[in-house]
Amino acid sequence: MYTKTLDITVSESVRFPTQGVVPLLLNKIHERLVFTNPEYEVRHLRGEWLGNIAPQIHCLRKTGRHYIIPRGFLDQFLELCDRFQQPYRLIDRRRALEPVAMEFHGQLKDYQLEAAEGVLERDFATLVGGYKSGKTVIGLYTIAQRRQPTLILIPHLDLMEGWLTKIENFLQIPRKEVGLFIRGTHRRGDRITIAHTGEILRQWKALKERVGYVILDECQRCPSKVFTHLIPNFDSRYMLGLTNSTQRRDRLSQLIYIYLGDVVYSISEKDAREGRGVLRAQVIARTTDFDYPYESRADYPSMMKALMTDEARNRLIADDVEAEIREGNDPLVILTGGGEQDRQLGRELERRGISVVVQDPEAEEEVSAGDAGRVEPVSDRRPEEPPEHGAGGRKAILVTPKALAESSQKLSADVLFLAVPVYFRRGLTHAVRSLPRSGNGDTGTLPLRIYDYVDQKVGLFENYFRMRSYNYGAHPDALLGD
Repeated sequence: MYTKTLDITVSESVRFPTQGVVPLLLNKIHERLVFTNPEYEVRHLRGEWLGNIAPQIHCLRKTGRHYIIPRGFLDQFLELCDRFQQPYRLIDRRRALEPVAMEFHGQLKDYQLEAAEGVLERDFATLVGGYKSGKTVIGLYTIAQRRQPTLILIPHLDLMEGWLTKIENFLQIPRKEVGLFIRGTHRRGDRITIAHTGEILRQWKALKERVGYVILDECQRCPSKVFTHLIPNFDSRYMLGLTNSTQRRDRLSQLIYIYLGDVVYSISEKDAREGRGVLRAQVIARTTDFDYPYESRADYPSMMKALMTDEARNRLIADDVEAEIREGNDPLVILTGGGEQDRQLGRELERRGISVVVQDPEAEEEVSAGDAGRVEPVSDRRPEEPPEHGAGGRKAILVTPKALAESSQKLSADVLFLAVPVYFRRGLTHAVRSLPRSGNGDTGTLPLRIYDYVDQKVGLFENYFRMRSYNYGAHPDALLGD
């Protein structure tokens, strides 16, 4: 039996003809998109006044010769077409604008990268994750990847500051360039606009033609009319829903998936706890004056070279090393980028009477486990014996992040200096946590002391510090004394 090809048009909604639809397919669509109104059901069971509350919620509408369904349901719809052998032709009329310049300045954890990849595989998607699971950062990563002017919808104003701060940190977009539709302020941003759902319900026409990506935050807290009356006004190419839970108080959780897209990833509590407060350490945060005109990842190798050879920064590190050694805390470990930093920092320490040893240099070519900046390998050497004055010939061990991750049990220290802005991946975190104390092969009872050098003038490096703070189990502002 010949079945007519169905023309499916995707714009602000999904539209298809009433004629030529396989009956079993239409029945299944009706089954999923027309359902009992939970509020009507509750009131009916209680014998309460029903007023004008509809007994059913209809997400399938018929207008003239076409059916209209929410476009978040598109993936399910196409899957049903395949199941019931309904041939179709997809007509894509979604809005895709000229790409805008955006770059993500940070490093995702492994589970966050998996979640981001799941989102990027679908044009319409929902991401589930609890409080502090990193959904906002994942959302910003997808914005940078898609490079479309983005509208971020928030149901409560208490979410605005968090978004603005993270946009500044991870996308390096000043908050004055972020558009706002909040409390009577109507200002569109060229790259990102944040809008309160209540405000934009009346002002969506001012933004519709300037948006290629819509993100709805805290879906579980949004009024149902945000899904039914606001989201369908936008024909953007991409949509993403961020939600803490798959449950809503009004028992209308299906509205999230029908209007925004299926759940593509759920962040487990175990993943969300990964690395949080795993380093039992006394952290001493030192701010530096290092600065660099960093604009993109292409600048990273030259910026790292400038950081590792910055004399004032290396002197600051040497001052702290010398102070610890004078207190009798040696041997100690300094995490470096290898190459020229080993030579410059080593010379500065030797001048102060501190013996320097480079640990397993041949095994390392990368600055940090979290990035791809390459540095010059260092040769195996032991500096000349230090003079008899100064720190009395005490010893400092220079080691790169990769070398430490591979040989931490061969070292021992009570003090660790982070001379490069590392990102704590799992291997490095484990190595630092298991670093033996005082050469006795035991981690001991006293926590490791970590000197963390914070290059606040470079947004990427400040982000790395904030991520390290997560591993310390402390707020970055508290560590800095802000």
